[in-house]
Amino acid sequence: MPKKTKQPFDWRAFESAMLQQFPVLPKDFPAWNRVQHPSWISDLMQKVLAEGLPAMASGSMPAGFAPRAKENQSFRIFETHRSIILRLHAPPDITSDQIRVAVNPHQVKVRFAGEKRQVIPLPKPVQSGKASALLRDGILELRLPKSRAAAQYEPIRVRE
Repeated sequence: MPKKTKQPFDWRAFESAMLQQFPVLPKDFPAWNRVQHPSWISDLMQKVLAEGLPAMASGSMPAGFAPRAKENQSFRIFETHRSIILRLHAPPDITSDQIRVAVNPHQVKVRFAGEKRQVIPLPKPVQSGKASALLRDGILELRLPKSRAAAQYEPIRVRE
């Protein structure tokens, strides 16, 4: 069996790639990293979170950092292959007749009795006529089937 020669890991290339991918790292990261106490990791993570979370809230995060499930304190959106699932925390002691829900292909409007209306944008177009809602254990869950028509292309005739 031939003997495998192990190539040494190219740490300089790794450090260079890290500096390009994470602009919050200090410019002197390679030298700085070698002399720091291990607590530098905690400090760096605090800095990344402090700078990254406001960017995430404003929607300015790079595409690779976008979360899969949109979260908010009052609702969560999940996506399956066929549906969008929206869960909202309902006020205590609310009944289904005290909730107003309206759906169009791109957003949901929800109003609980005595509260301000919420307008929630959806990540993909849905079939609003096939939506369903269920109130259970203080959670309002909407199941919104995705629209298949939105994924199809329609030919358009070009005229002169």
